[in-house]
Amino acid sequence: MGRLRVFKRVSGKQTRNLTEPSCSLTMRRPRPFWKILALVSLLGLSASGVGYYFSGKDEGACRNEDTLTQANLKLAQALKQSELQAKHEMATRESLEKLLSEQSEEIKRLSGELAFFQKNRKTQPGRQ
Repeated sequence: MGRLRVFKRVSGKQTRNLTEPSCSLTMRRPRPFWKILALVSLLGLSASGVGYYFSGKDEGACRNEDTLTQANLKLAQALKQSELQAKHEMATRESLEKLLSEQSEEIKRLSGELAFFQKNRKTQPGRQ
């Protein structure tokens, strides 16, 4: 077996001083595969977690959203029904008030005529 050369010679003059910057390592240090794999896995998990967080669509949230949507529709229908009922009551009240005022005017007019006829009846001597 041959001797493993860790350093290569750049020039013949600098062979004794191995601390010179012109000397370089001939073998690279192996990168730890498990560290790279852990880093890539961590980044993947972080990205999927962020995606899940911002999507906001898990099963419980979907059920809760459906329930709230149904409740909102029921409340909207009840509100519409209440508004229609209030409009109907207002129209009915207005028509009743108008009818009451007309009848009050009619009563006043008829009371005046009755008083007139009663007065004329007392003043006519020949009639009974």
